[in-house]
Amino acid sequence: MVSRVVGAALAHRTVVFLLAAALFAVGLYAAREAPLDVFPEFAPPVVEIQSEAPGLAAEDVEALVTTPLERALGGLPDLTLLRSSSAPGLSVITAIFPYGIDPYRARELVIERLALAAQLLPRGIRPAVAPLASALTTILAIGLRAAPELSPLTLRDAAEWTIRPRLLSVPGVANVVIYGGAVRELQITTTPERLWAVRATLDDLVTAAAEADAAAGSGFLDRAGQRLPTWLDGRVRTAADLAVAPLPGRDGVPVSLAAVAEVGEGPSVPVGDALVNGEPGILLLVFKQPGVNVPAVTRAVEEALRSVVRVLPPGVRVEEAMFRQASFIEHAVGNLRRALLAGAVLVLIVLLLFLGHLRTVLVSVVAIPLSLLAAVAILRAAGATLNTMVLGGLAIAVGEVVDDAIIDVENVWRRLRAAPPGTSAREVVLAACVEVRSAVVYATVMVALVFLPVFLLGGLEGALFRPLATAYVLATLASLVVALTVTPALALALLPGAVARHEEPPRLMRALRARYERALGRALARPLRVVTGSALAILTGIALVPYLHLEFLPEFHETNFVMHMTGAPGVGLAESARVGAAAARAALGVPGVRSVAQQIGRSTLSEDSWGAERSELLVRLEPGADAERVTDAIHREVRAFAGFAFDIKQFLNERIEEILEGTGAALVVRLRGTDLTNLERAAVSVSERVAAVPGAVDVHAPGALTAPGVRIRPRRDDLLRLGVPAIAMERALRSTLGGLPVGRVVERERQADVVVRVAGDMSGDPMRLARLPIAAAGNRIIPLGSVADVDVGPLRTAIGHEDGVRTIVVRLDARGRSLEAVAHDVTRAVAETPLPPGVYAEVGGEYAAARAARARLLARGALVLVGIFVLLLLDFGSARLAALTMVNVPLAFVGGIAALFLGAGGRLSLGAIVGFVTVFGITIRNGIVLVAHFQHVEREHGGPLAARELVVAAADRLAPILMTALVTGIALVPLLALGGRAGGEIEQPMVLVIVGGLVTSTCLNLFVVPLFYARAVVPSADALPTRL
Repeated sequence: MVSRVVGAALAHRTVVFLLAAALFAVGLYAAREAPLDVFPEFAPPVVEIQSEAPGLAAEDVEALVTTPLERALGGLPDLTLLRSSSAPGLSVITAIFPYGIDPYRARELVIERLALAAQLLPRGIRPAVAPLASALTTILAIGLRAAPELSPLTLRDAAEWTIRPRLLSVPGVANVVIYGGAVRELQITTTPERLWAVRATLDDLVTAAAEADAAAGSGFLDRAGQRLPTWLDGRVRTAADLAVAPLPGRDGVPVSLAAVAEVGEGPSVPVGDALVNGEPGILLLVFKQPGVNVPAVTRAVEEALRSVVRVLPPGVRVEEAMFRQASFIEHAVGNLRRALLAGAVLVLIVLLLFLGHLRTVLVSVVAIPLSLLAAVAILRAAGATLNTMVLGGLAIAVGEVVDDAIIDVENVWRRLRAAPPGTSAREVVLAACVEVRSAVVYATVMVALVFLPVFLLGGLEGALFRPLATAYVLATLASLVVALTVTPALALALLPGAVARHEEPPRLMRALRARYERALGRALARPLRVVTGSALAILTGIALVPYLHLEFLPEFHETNFVMHMTGAPGVGLAESARVGAAAARAALGVPGVRSVAQQIGRSTLSEDSWGAERSELLVRLEPGADAERVTDAIHREVRAFAGFAFDIKQFLNERIEEILEGTGAALVVRLRGTDLTNLERAAVSVSERVAAVPGAVDVHAPGALTAPGVRIRPRRDDLLRLGVPAIAMERALRSTLGGLPVGRVVERERQADVVVRVAGDMSGDPMRLARLPIAAAGNRIIPLGSVADVDVGPLRTAIGHEDGVRTIVVRLDARGRSLEAVAHDVTRAVAETPLPPGVYAEVGGEYAAARAARARLLARGALVLVGIFVLLLLDFGSARLAALTMVNVPLAFVGGIAALFLGAGGRLSLGAIVGFVTVFGITIRNGIVLVAHFQHVEREHGGPLAARELVVAAADRLAPILMTALVTGIALVPLLALGGRAGGEIEQPMVLVIVGGLVTSTCLNLFVVPLFYARAVVPSADALPTRL
């Protein structure tokens, strides 16, 4: 089969060259048009349901909204996890599906169940499904500030009705969430005293406002030969229209709304706020759709923003990019592209030094662009983005893709040089390519097989690393096709004439070969030194394994940071804004900080549904700023703010941790149970124990503490005696504490709610609530206190569920010690903490995910190695030769371990583990090629090799072995240099392991494999001395 393919390529060289040119053009087009992203889509399909329940306490939200919806969603096909949070006035449920499920199908399933569950919810509560977005959903943060003469209402209107619609029209934008400003309402504001004066109730105001708006159609008027549509233009458009609406039931004496209430525009009660560089303002967060070209969408959004800024009211100041994900992507992708180019140039230099002839270098190097572009074209056809993981896989494959061509070219060159005069060049090239190609085909398949554990990885780690493995394997397989077709055709076209002018190999290779033959001869004569040294190296590597520190992913080198600011439950928006402004000013005083944007609380259908006590500050650094120094300085600055906890994370790390455990923390302790009081006690106890662990920082347990609140308890006997329905109390309270929506006003493109409100400063004396007038039987007006008790006491701020079980999460990070060490101590501290009855604890987070991924990789990797051994056994027909080929694995392992300690401080990340997988495949491939060559020489000699013949055969493979090892290693040097820059965070540990493994496996392979081959195969006395 191989012979026929190579022969066809040699016979139809013109067709091969045309197809290669077409492949180059297609691949180049795919690379230029491919959407860029920072990572592949690494989040599972997630559907978030938010239900606004104004006025309901957390317990009521849990019982009346969250629990019915959870029960309705239970039993959904493929549902993996159901998380929920019940806060005052809001229920948030997150349905998580397994990787590979169509996200649109998941949304359809959820929406179907929500339609069935709608009748189970209290009147007026409508669950809303958040827009489909990506894992790294936020691509841009835009800040707005206004001059003093511009009201917050006007600024919010500009953001809501001018900027947001324009940005939503940009292709690729999923949502634009607005924080801050003042949402405009048409308010009917009264006081208890004014209602008492005319014996009116809030129900009268609601009825008057609702009946003032006549927006229904009026029908048609038919007359001869014509139909006239009629329009009752009775919609309420202004406050003046509402002011003259009559109150009902006035016994013939009309009383307008304006007689008992102030009717005008005003701000709604805020549930969130925003600060822009420490000043009040508006923050617009732009979310992207999955799979889009982030830099292109970002540029389109920025262009749309600039076009719409011209029509904003005078005095509006715009901060275009307080957070910009595209900056990191452009920087990271640019670094990886330069690493690819630099690696290719270094490969060219190495090949020129070893081969000594420009034509041989050209034949070899052509494999690099063809193989990489072929992989890119296939990935684009499959819908993949061009992200840092794909580019990393291609960069790591640069040395490997040229390996196939090197083996061919070196063998063709050697055969042409040794061929007698008059021999057909085509026959020589065909024989040379076929001689090595069968072994190389087998070895390339082994490389793909070694990556099987990475392809089988599940969860977030699989979603991250699978594209890297796919790109690497596709490039390697493409290089095999190139080596079977393009390389032989180019060799036949370019090399025969060059060989005639350069009969001798390059001087460098002659010198290296002579020294290698002498060294190998001495090793065969005294094998004990080689065996002992190899054994000691392997044992040393094994002994160092317990000292490795496991981590999931390294820190990323980006200029976007997220700083969480958390206060005690019950902290208000004003206090969070005051402290946030001070924290922002302190951060802006740190050299290297460019801007600080703060989002407080929540917004409609935002991904964060916090209370007023929680904020997120987006910190953007100047390009080139020392991120570690800046974060340390910010930590020192914000430590002075008492009453609030701060933690700072890079944006990518925070998002990955959020996907792993639903909270942006490296470690989490989940406490589960049914009794809320016991759960809260357990959370406090665990938090205290965990905070004492060395290296545990930013310990926080949201939901573990109550907040002061006002509780109104109806007295049922008095309700019955006075004929007061409980719903009348609910309307009275809602109008006082937030406003009772009664309609909606539309004016051109703007819309505003019509709400009934009771004025009065209840914050100074919450007991004034007892004086609220409500309607009783017999048209009587009575105070609320006549039928209810008003008390000030503790109220719960949030109740969390996981799979329907009440859950409180204690979150923390590690600093000053390795994550693995802190995780072990935290697990022990949690196990030693006595928990109340019915409560149990689970420790998870980044370390648990890394440990699980490591276990899966090791287990599946061991099975793959066994499978490779079986395949080698079938191919070689000898267990000894199969084992001899596999000896490269422990030899590479030693170098990888040493490299981790020397270059990474002993940190074993998932990238490093994948690096071990990669280098094992490369070294097994080299072993297969060397052993196959020994067998080929044996067949030519008609029997086992003598010691001198074995040395010569090994020396024949010295050039390709050194070239492939050096080319693979030297191509990775630019990636090593990226360790401190964007784009190389995950790849750098991989490259360290690969380079270290290549160094030890190549050096030892050149001596250990010939030595053990002689011992395993050659029976003659002169082949190997009796001392071993």
